[in-house]
Amino acid sequence: ERRLQLLMKTIALSLGVLGFKAGLFAIATGGSQMVYGPEMGFLSANNSIVLALAMNVPLLVYVLNREQHKYLQWVIRGMIVLSYPAVVCTFSRGAWIGLAAATALLVLKGKRKVMMVTVLSLVALLAVPYLPDRVNNRYDDLRNYQEENSAQSRLWNWEFCQRVGLANPLHGGGFDFYSLESYARFYPEFLERWPGKVWSCHSSWLTILGEHGIPAFLLWIALLISCLLSLRRLGAYGRAHPDQEWVGPFVSATQIALLTYMIVATFLDAAYFDIFYELIAAVVIAKALVRREAARAAAAARAAGLQTQLGYLRAG
Repeated sequence: ERRLQLLMKTIALSLGVLGFKAGLFAIATGGSQMVYGPEMGFLSANNSIVLALAMNVPLLVYVLNREQHKYLQWVIRGMIVLSYPAVVCTFSRGAWIGLAAATALLVLKGKRKVMMVTVLSLVALLAVPYLPDRVNNRYDDLRNYQEENSAQSRLWNWEFCQRVGLANPLHGGGFDFYSLESYARFYPEFLERWPGKVWSCHSSWLTILGEHGIPAFLLWIALLISCLLSLRRLGAYGRAHPDQEWVGPFVSATQIALLTYMIVATFLDAAYFDIFYELIAAVVIAKALVRREAARAAAAARAAGLQTQLGYLRAG
């Protein structure tokens, strides 16, 4: 259990440092510059760092609630707060939706719902007049996606990736089917509207379908569903065993992080995102810990029952 907590803490604080720095950068530049992740890594692109930061907010809240050192609690609070301007200034609209959903779930699962809703509402109202024009423009594009060229191209590209996957249902089109030849073969209408353009799927779901076909797509969905069901069972175990006080908060944070991933990854290429699979590993570890504890408790109960029966026999 302690090593699992250290794993979660390492993930949360490592990403929290990036969120802290990126949030300061966003504020210092007045939101005029785009936030990127560290160079030469899987978080370098703005879409990659924003997914990591959005998923990390519930993990930071989890670590904060378990942290005993006062000074580190304040550092973590700073990481949480500064992650918001960092996410906003990546200008990734899908991540905005994911972070909003994560925040709403954190509020619903929190103990002080009314106070948190009030504070967040006031902060949002006060912040609106100070948002940079670029953020306001991206928000307007989000509301009017039917008229926005980038959003329309993404919808058309989803259709392209779907066609490739369904045309190659057993094995998909491979890791690198994105080419003008593929567009001409599977979706010539796309080239008529956007001649010479080649894009990726911009959706993790359709990335798996297009690259690997229907069996892999179903396996990937089964992996997600299995993790969510496992977390639900772990949550039930935690409620039935108050002595295992770490289980409930772990389940809540991981559930919200995975749901955030599912929302944001709908609009980004993140099918192979490292942090997603790290959380899956954490779920596997948590299940193993709970099973081991349940087996130990069952063995102790059997031993206690045998001792009781022996006591009755001796008394008789």
